Amino acid sequence: MAHDVFISHHTKSSLSVTQAVCNSLESKGIRCWYAPRDTEGDYASAIYRAIQEARIFILILNKEASYSEDVLNEINLACQRVRDGDELIILPFHISSEDINGAAKYYLARMHWIDAIEPPMQERIAELIKKVLHLLSEGKTPVTEEETPGKTLLQPSRINCGTGFMGRDEELQQLHETLTAYDRVFMYGIGGIGKSELARQYAKKFSDAYDTIVFATYSSSLREMVTNDTDIVISNFRRAAGETEEEYFGRKMARLNRIADERTLVIVDNFDTDSDPDLEAFASGGFRILFTTRNDHSDTGYPIMHIRELDEEEQYTLFLKNYSRPVRGNDEGDIRAILRMVNGHTLTIELIAKLMQISRRPAKILEEIRSSGLASAMRGTVKHEFSSDTAYQYIHRLFSMSRLSEDEYGIMMNLSLMPMDGVDFVEFAEWCGTEDYGVIDGLIKKSWIIYDNTEDRISLHPLICEVVTRECKPDLQKCAVMFENLVGCISRFKYRDMPYDEVKKYADVLESLYLKNPVIDLSYDWAYHPMLEVFNHTEKADTCRRLVKSCLDAAEAMYGEHSECAARWCYRMSDVSRTYCNDRDGEVYCRKAVEILESCAPDSLDFAYINVHSTVYLRENREFEKMKKAFETSLDVLAHTSETISIIVPGREVLLGDIYHKMAVSYYYQQREYLPALEYAEKSYEIFSRIPDHYAMAWIVYPYMARARIYSMLGERDAAIADAEASIRISKEYYGEYHAQVNRRYMYLAEVYRNLGLEQEELETWKHLRDVLEKKNEEETEFYRTIAAKIENLEN
Repeated sequence: MAHDVFISHHTKSSLSVTQAVCNSLESKGIRCWYAPRDTEGDYASAIYRAIQEARIFILILNKEASYSEDVLNEINLACQRVRDGDELIILPFHISSEDINGAAKYYLARMHWIDAIEPPMQERIAELIKKVLHLLSEGKTPVTEEETPGKTLLQPSRINCGTGFMGRDEELQQLHETLTAYDRVFMYGIGGIGKSELARQYAKKFSDAYDTIVFATYSSSLREMVTNDTDIVISNFRRAAGETEEEYFGRKMARLNRIADERTLVIVDNFDTDSDPDLEAFASGGFRILFTTRNDHSDTGYPIMHIRELDEEEQYTLFLKNYSRPVRGNDEGDIRAILRMVNGHTLTIELIAKLMQISRRPAKILEEIRSSGLASAMRGTVKHEFSSDTAYQYIHRLFSMSRLSEDEYGIMMNLSLMPMDGVDFVEFAEWCGTEDYGVIDGLIKKSWIIYDNTEDRISLHPLICEVVTRECKPDLQKCAVMFENLVGCISRFKYRDMPYDEVKKYADVLESLYLKNPVIDLSYDWAYHPMLEVFNHTEKADTCRRLVKSCLDAAEAMYGEHSECAARWCYRMSDVSRTYCNDRDGEVYCRKAVEILESCAPDSLDFAYINVHSTVYLRENREFEKMKKAFETSLDVLAHTSETISIIVPGREVLLGDIYHKMAVSYYYQQREYLPALEYAEKSYEIFSRIPDHYAMAWIVYPYMARARIYSMLGERDAAIADAEASIRISKEYYGEYHAQVNRRYMYLAEVYRNLGLEQEELETWKHLRDVLEKKNEEETEFYRTIAAKIENLEN
């Protein structure tokens, strides 16, 4: 029997909840499927079919389910449908406060969990049923992009609310009414007054008013926020190879505007800037937007909602929520005096309560605040013009009073360089080189660090981050242990064994670290190169260019324009330019690198490597004599230098194999000397085959592809096709099925078919590439247009 809803659950621990959900839905005509009630025939096949046919996937989530292999398999099948672009809605229904297994968290990290922990369960089930009924209303489960008003293609965020929230019922209602009427609201107030938590509480209280709620954190610009694909996630939609940040921003905003409507809410947290050049473009869609900001945006013409401090009794209640010791004698009077002195500033109240609980009596805190000069009235400055009576100064003074240890200062500095939406607790501790979580736990207890216990992530409040940045001035030297451990992690990456999202996580962390500390320290020259590899792998083109240009400028300033260091970074600039389709700049920088090394150090591995890569441009200009000399010189350098390690060169064997490969394809193949070309391709293959490290897997595709092209010109059909297909298979294993490198292998396969006169096979290969690009939503790229033209020519 066809069904609308698949219910995934752990039978022994949650069958009663599953039955209650099922009964409620079926009483309203919604067809459900769950095991073991509906299984027929082979169990695994029945589960698979049921998930493939469902329109909504409900997960009854508790600890037992998160550790169940069967449930994890079901979650994986559902997520795969979403990744493949199928219109499946996944609704995690969280029924227990016990810890959830990390594997389940990984699959569900980007999804909004429906919180069913707070009793009564029947009310929570009723909320779930209401959500399902709305999604299935009028039979409009989305089936095409044009029919999708923002329900499934735009991935909802999982929004975790704090436990200390109180009051503000009027503000919540006012916010909802304003958003409903105007679609855009700037929620404005001084830092630390509680705007972010109010936004989260709004999302929780009025979740029924929206199909999708996205919580995004503003860092440097709206363009960066949209294009980093971390907060605003559109399923099966990614940046194309060679696509600039500006191009991707425009394309993604166009897609977002097509799939999101007034039942989509995007919360932009910490929009703490006076202006953003893309504000008008971002706010032009039909979805609703809530900005939280410390800056006055009344000039935008959008509604402004000013968030002020709690009233006196609410302030005292908030203090008691964060202070578990008994209030004795005159303590209450001192506490209330403190609250008046800090003008009810929410974050300051919380920090004072934690500080008082750990170390000092109210009278002592009151004395220190009086002596600090912070008793004057606090003004709501919003343009970072901090003076002694601003929220910044409150936190700054408390930071000084807190008497943090050296280890605690170190943790705060390191965390201030991380992304604003936080990092994984355990991984961060490992990067910091500590196996004792007590220091971080202590900072959490003192409220200096924000802890998300459902995702095990930590972060800093933006205001605290500002204080730490100004007070401690973190840089790579002060944070050396964390930085070196991070680079050590990425240097050991085996990309073929890692999910893209895992690599992207590291790329986002390193990008934050660089952007928050953009001053280049060339004593870490060795570390910037693996960072570039991660940025390239995740196609962060603009960050790549910016980092390389910064390193090149620093090298020229420190060592001179004709230094070896400048030559290396000229080559990296060339490499980045070529990777992102700017061949003209690539040639300029590569030739400059060769000229520098020829004049100062023609005997280094870096010289040999850069010299070989310059032959790409010599080939295009058919300068074969210069090319031959470049190969001979590089082989001579390799034979006579005793260097064993280089920043650019991944290894002597790799360099030798690369020389032979380029001699095969750039020199002999281009001159139609196919037998010597095959000889050098075989030499390249033999060398790469001997390298045991996983890195060789990325290189061995080149001799495979070289042999395929040479065999095709020699008329050896089976050998040519076999080698071409092997290069594609290996590239998929290393990079992933849809990476740009795999697309290049298919281009060479098309060339092989053309050389063999197999026009139909060539046409099918180009069509496959077109389908891949369409699946990745890259129809607007130059690469796609080139492929479309080839298909049209072949068909005509």
